[in-house]
Amino acid sequence: MIILFPLNAILAAGGVVFAILAVFRPSARVAEEAEGVGADFYARMYAAKAVPLCLLAAVVHALVAVLIW
Repeated sequence: MIILFPLNAILAAGGVVFAILAVFRPSARVAEEAEGVGADFYARMYAAKAVPLCLLAAVVHALVAVLIW
């Protein structure tokens, strides 16, 4: 059970990386047929939601893992 906290922190940090990747390469997040302003807007909205939430999850789970360990 204790291993789940650091694992979740690592996966949340990975979510931040993929959200930032989606901003710079929107085609990596949406289908290749979807191009243009809509795909860029969708990627930026995804990153705006995912980056803060994933950072929060990573920090909280890392702190809990350190306190439990």
